[in-house]
Amino acid sequence: MNFIGGIILGGISLADDYPSIFKLVYHGNKLLTGGICKIEGSIVVLIVNVIFIVLFYYLFKKSILKNNILFC
Repeated sequence: MNFIGGIILGGISLADDYPSIFKLVYHGNKLLTGGICKIEGSIVVLIVNVIFIVLFYYLFKKSILKNNILFC
Protein backbone atom coordinates (compact mmCIF):
# COMPACT_ATOMS: atom_id res chain seq x y z
CA MET A 1 0.00 0.00 0.00
CA ASN A 2 2.77 2.43 0.90
CA PHE A 3 4.79 1.57 -2.20
CA ILE A 4 1.94 1.92 -4.69
CA GLY A 5 -0.04 4.66 -2.95
CA GLY A 6 2.87 6.67 -1.56
CA ILE A 7 5.95 6.30 -3.71
CA ILE A 8 4.37 5.79 -7.13
CA LEU A 9 1.08 7.70 -6.89
CA GLY A 10 1.87 10.20 -4.15
CA GLY A 11 -1.53 9.58 -2.58
CA ILE A 12 -0.27 8.57 0.87
CA SER A 13 1.68 10.91 3.09
CA LEU A 14 5.14 9.42 3.70
CA ALA A 15 8.27 10.95 5.18
CA ASP A 16 10.17 13.45 3.03
CA ASP A 17 12.84 10.79 2.45
CA TYR A 18 10.52 9.06 -0.02
CA PRO A 19 9.75 11.27 -3.00
CA SER A 20 6.75 10.29 -5.09
CA ILE A 21 6.81 9.72 -8.84
CA PHE A 22 3.39 11.27 -9.44
CA LYS A 23 1.44 13.77 -7.34
CA LEU A 24 -2.26 12.96 -7.27
CA VAL A 25 -4.86 15.58 -6.44
CA TYR A 26 -8.17 14.13 -5.34
CA HIS A 27 -11.36 16.00 -6.25
CA GLY A 28 -14.98 15.16 -5.72
CA ASN A 29 -16.85 13.31 -3.03
CA LYS A 30 -14.83 13.29 0.23
CA LEU A 31 -16.16 9.81 1.04
CA LEU A 32 -14.61 8.37 -2.12
CA THR A 33 -11.44 10.46 -2.21
CA GLY A 34 -10.72 10.47 1.51
CA GLY A 35 -10.77 14.25 1.94
CA ILE A 36 -7.74 15.57 3.83
CA CYS A 37 -6.53 12.00 4.56
CA LYS A 38 -6.36 11.34 0.80
CA ILE A 39 -6.85 7.78 -0.42
CA GLU A 40 -6.07 6.24 3.02
CA GLY A 41 -9.31 7.65 4.40
CA SER A 42 -11.54 6.63 1.51
CA ILE A 43 -14.35 4.11 1.49
CA VAL A 44 -12.57 2.32 -1.37
CA VAL A 45 -9.66 1.31 0.88
CA LEU A 46 -12.11 0.20 3.57
CA ILE A 47 -13.95 -2.06 1.12
CA VAL A 48 -10.70 -3.55 -0.21
CA ASN A 49 -9.50 -4.24 3.35
CA VAL A 50 -12.78 -5.96 4.26
CA ILE A 51 -12.53 -8.12 1.11
CA PHE A 52 -8.98 -9.12 2.06
CA ILE A 53 -10.04 -9.99 5.63
CA VAL A 54 -12.85 -12.22 4.36
CA LEU A 55 -10.56 -13.84 1.77
CA PHE A 56 -7.79 -14.59 4.27
CA TYR A 57 -10.31 -15.90 6.82
CA TYR A 58 -11.74 -18.25 4.17
CA LEU A 59 -8.26 -19.47 3.19
CA PHE A 60 -7.32 -19.92 6.86
CA LYS A 61 -10.45 -21.96 7.60
CA LYS A 62 -9.88 -24.03 4.45
CA SER A 63 -6.31 -24.74 5.55
CA ILE A 64 -7.45 -25.80 9.03
CA LEU A 65 -10.05 -28.19 7.64
CA LYS A 66 -7.59 -29.62 5.13
CA ASN A 67 -4.89 -30.28 7.73
CA ASN A 68 -7.31 -31.29 10.54
CA ILE A 69 -5.75 -28.80 12.94
CA LEU A 70 -7.70 -28.32 16.15
CA PHE A 71 -7.15 -25.36 18.46
CA CYS A 72 -7.91 -25.83 22.14
